[in-house]
Amino acid sequence: MFLFKVAKTFLLKPDFSSLFHRKEKSMNKYELTVLLRPKASETLLAKVKEILQKFNVTVIEEPANWGLKKLAYEIDSEREAYYFFAIVEAAPEAVQKIINEFRLIHDILRYLFVKIEKTKTA
Repeated sequence: MFLFKVAKTFLLKPDFSSLFHRKEKSMNKYELTVLLRPKASETLLAKVKEILQKFNVTVIEEPANWGLKKLAYEIDSEREAYYFFAIVEAAPEAVQKIINEFRLIHDILRYLFVKIEKTKTA
């Protein structure tokens, strides 16, 4: 009888579900800065927002419009650029996909995602 109980416990499939936790899709906060060519900034800005919506990015905060600013150096023979700045929440996988989309648009001069670290409270 004892041997049967021992064999029964070893023959049953062990439950490893507690060992392998699936990672939930975590949403991170980012500061997004995009520099656009000044000639068609309104249509480009709409295009940027469309790309963000395409990848389920939520714009948490869009501070005061930075608008047209003079650049410190020329980028693609442009001396000025339209600045778009926003604090967004996105999945880490979505950021790389957005960057790939931005690379295809010639009128986006520069872009930068900066991850905002969660502050730990004591």
